[in-house]
Amino acid sequence: MGQQIVIYSETFSGQQANIIFTPVNSNNSYSLGIQVIPFTFDTDTINSSLNVYGKYSIDIIESNCNYILNVT
Repeated sequence: MGQQIVIYSETFSGQQANIIFTPVNSNNSYSLGIQVIPFTFDTDTINSSLNVYGKYSIDIIESNCNYILNVT
């Protein structure tokens, strides 16, 4: 069974973002695609054995801003 995490921002709520997830202790990255913030990521969508820990690269499309979210 997978895990879930909500990527949320009051500033960017309702905006689209391209999100890339890199699990902790891994060289593999997974494109989560273009999502609307807030976005609930469920690891079951890519691999049920993964957990939510790792780096999320969040590129806000409308503002051309890139953010990194580290979940440890």
